[in-house]
Amino acid sequence: MKRSIKGVLMTGVPAVGLLTVIALVATAMIVLTDTQERALDDLDVELRRSFDMMIRYQVETAYTMLEELHRQGETGLISPETARDLGVTLLREIRYARADTDTADGYFWADTVEGVNVVSYGNAAVEGTDRNLLQDAKGLYLIQEIRSAALRGGDFTDYHFPKLGRTEPEPKRGYSLYFEPFDLVIGTGAYTDDIDRLVADRAGQMRERLTTLLGILVAVAIVGLGAVGVLLLILSRRILKPIQRTSEALEEAARGQGDLTVRLPLESEDEIGRLASGFNDFSSSLETMIRSVRASAERLEKTGGSLAVNTEEMASAVNEITANIESVASLIERQGAGVAESASAAEEIDRNINALEQIIEQQASAVTESSASIEEMLSNIESIGRNVEESDVQLHALVTAAEEGKQEVAGVNERLQEVASESESLLEANRMISAVAAQTNLLAMNAAIESAHAGEYGRGFAVVAAEIRDLAEQASGQAKVTGTSLKKIKKLIDTVAGSSVEAERTFGKVLDMIHTVSRVGAEIRHALEEQNAGSKEVMVALSQMNEITTQVSAGAQEIGTGRAAILDQTNRLREISEQVQHSIVEMRAGIQEINRSVNDVAGMSGENRDLVSSLAGSVGRFRITELADQPVKSSSESE
Repeated sequence: MKRSIKGVLMTGVPAVGLLTVIALVATAMIVLTDTQERALDDLDVELRRSFDMMIRYQVETAYTMLEELHRQGETGLISPETARDLGVTLLREIRYARADTDTADGYFWADTVEGVNVVSYGNAAVEGTDRNLLQDAKGLYLIQEIRSAALRGGDFTDYHFPKLGRTEPEPKRGYSLYFEPFDLVIGTGAYTDDIDRLVADRAGQMRERLTTLLGILVAVAIVGLGAVGVLLLILSRRILKPIQRTSEALEEAARGQGDLTVRLPLESEDEIGRLASGFNDFSSSLETMIRSVRASAERLEKTGGSLAVNTEEMASAVNEITANIESVASLIERQGAGVAESASAAEEIDRNINALEQIIEQQASAVTESSASIEEMLSNIESIGRNVEESDVQLHALVTAAEEGKQEVAGVNERLQEVASESESLLEANRMISAVAAQTNLLAMNAAIESAHAGEYGRGFAVVAAEIRDLAEQASGQAKVTGTSLKKIKKLIDTVAGSSVEAERTFGKVLDMIHTVSRVGAEIRHALEEQNAGSKEVMVALSQMNEITTQVSAGAQEIGTGRAAILDQTNRLREISEQVQHSIVEMRAGIQEINRSVNDVAGMSGENRDLVSSLAGSVGRFRITELADQPVKSSSESE
């Protein structure tokens, strides 16, 4: 679908202008709305900051007043009780205004740290009561929060409370401090609904200004769009009509049947006039070029026929040469393949012979090492055999000694049993001595009693009885010591007897082990004799293998001497074949390149002939002046 510049200017430009105006208005609305919101936020923050500074200043002023009263009480100017009472009275009576235009209705309150109210706007019904459980409309424990803020060193508290004479709760904000000398939590507060109302009023004013500004922008946009429409009408009449005539002339020339003798009228000297002048110059140059191209096309058409004939003859000769080279290349390739196979076979034989020589050398080395190892093993076997024989002799002696030791231990065990029996007899004798000593002691005591009854006549007998009693007590004590020693000796004898029995059993086990070792030694000696005989046979076989390996190594060296000459000649023949194949490949590539060039030339000749014919037909469709004095028509005449 074709669209004219006039249509584009009359529809596109207004549309773009309208979209631009809409975008500008929308952007302005967004920017102004954002600016308005930021200004309102800044106003709200500034008003609340000023509000906080004001109520904090009032509380700190009251706090300073209480400090001065406390100082006077401390210095003796007034009593401490009077100072506190005076401070409470001043807090109850002081009023302040938030601004110069406000009524002075700001007041202070004061409570003790326990929550008992001291000052409450002169309300006698509240002062003196406990307000710890007082809650605002939102359920906040008001006095507890205010006291916590004061004890933190002074802070703000937000709560909701109805104004005087009303029941609807309003937002309120207070500040409190704790004056410890008087035990007073002092504070004040004010409603913040005035701030919200002031911000809302300012928002309404800014919305009205925004609406007015947007109306001005829309009006300016409409006026601008009207000016653009008038300008477009002027441009379409002044510029588009000459451009349309130029476009029609160019379309006529582009269709291939154009009249290159047509010229545009020069009606002005502005850009449109220069465009018409340029078109006329272009038409003159194009007319001259078409005339020259037409003559050249006629000459090329004649030359193309001769070039096509010569190209066909050259292509036939090149094809014949290519067939001959391909035949020679096939023969050379078969010869090269045979030479390559022969060279590969010779190299494989050479590698196998080299590997065989290495294997033979390794085998000879291994046989030599094996012979040395077997000789060393035979020597070790003989040494081990001698050691086993000596061990056998020692084992027989050890068996004899073990049997004798076992008999000796048995004899010792029997004697220990006799000693144990005798120790029992000694213990029995010691028990009898202890019993006799006890009986003698008892008789001595009876004799002493009877001598005491006899009086002066029994005094000498009493002395004898006392001596007898002492001897009896000594005998009894010695009998106890001897009994203890005999029991220890009996215990030691029993222990030794048990150890002797255990030693006898151990000697029996050792004797059994010695017999086992003797039997194993005999088996080892028999195995060493068999291994010695087998090793001697292996030595004989290794000697024969060494002789065979020497003969094979000599034969391999003789083969190696001949295969070196064969391998050298094969390599030379392969190099010559490779050189010939390389030359044939280069010749084949050259002939193929020549053949492609000849075919390309033939193809280009045909294409050139067709193009020359097409060019001649295309150029012939243009109408040009054949004589130099023929007049040139203007576009108005052609119309």
